[in-house]
Amino acid sequence: MKFKRWRLSAAHPVVNASVALTLTFVLSACGNSDDAAPSQPASDRSETAAAAPQNELRAVWSTRPLDRNVRDIALSDGTGAMLAVSFEGSGLQMFNLEAERISEIAPYSIRALADGQPATIDGADVTIFPGVNDMGELNAYVYGDGLVAPVALPLPFETSAGVLGLCSTPTGDAESIMRLAFWTMASPERLTVGTLSTQDQEFVWTPADPEQQTTPIGACAFEDGRLRVSDTAARASALFQRNGTSALLTLDEDGALLAAQDGADAQEYSIRDGITITAPDAPVALAALGTAVAGGYPGGLIVIAGETTGGEHQAVFVDGGGLLSDRNAAD
Repeated sequence: MKFKRWRLSAAHPVVNASVALTLTFVLSACGNSDDAAPSQPASDRSETAAAAPQNELRAVWSTRPLDRNVRDIALSDGTGAMLAVSFEGSGLQMFNLEAERISEIAPYSIRALADGQPATIDGADVTIFPGVNDMGELNAYVYGDGLVAPVALPLPFETSAGVLGLCSTPTGDAESIMRLAFWTMASPERLTVGTLSTQDQEFVWTPADPEQQTTPIGACAFEDGRLRVSDTAARASALFQRNGTSALLTLDEDGALLAAQDGADAQEYSIRDGITITAPDAPVALAALGTAVAGGYPGGLIVIAGETTGGEHQAVFVDGGGLLSDRNAAD
């Protein structure tokens, strides 16, 4: 799939603007193998988490202290799995699932991110994270090998009401990039839903029937094509789905982690610090993968982010092996 050149203009300039304009991917991505905090080897992570008591999960890995305070995070899966971190004020940076920085910080002010999905642009494989900037505009934040920092491309939405939040999921269709849902300031109880794809070298939005809620929306997540919605008491939500069993994870306003499995009442889970890892007492952001291809998380991966020690912010990786109670969900 290829885009017309004008479609490749970044929404804001980045360090490697010429690469952003052409997406020729001739530069190497920036990574630093020293950025991961010391902890157990990847093969030992699930064993540590498995020993945790009921309703307790173990923090097993983390980034080093981040340059800025975290605002939101999102994950993508697959062989190129990565973590996107948006910062307070301005900044977007990518990490791999070993908690290593793989990009420079791009100067975007992003209030909300959704799960990243793979796509092909100008013949190159990239990952697209949909996100909402401080002006309430929807953009595709693109990152792939050769880009020094993520690039923002505008998405084809026209709305006079600023977007508040969003969620995404794969479509299972090679011709489409993702299913996307979002809500706005003008209609905080209504989810606009549709599919993002390409046609004639352009991003194309194909709308589906909107979903009306009875209360304002705080967060959403897709489960097998169905939307699960949390109210405004939720700071963030993520679906943890594994071998046919799933749990809806939410962070409440105080940063408590809750999990509701198979429609049951939500239960609170505590995060136990690792040997060298300190989890934030009140996380501000949440992301999850029930099956993580990369990173050494056979029980699935939960990432929380926020202030840990000394006023510093970190993204903390939590093994989800003890989350789902159904024995069929265990490896």
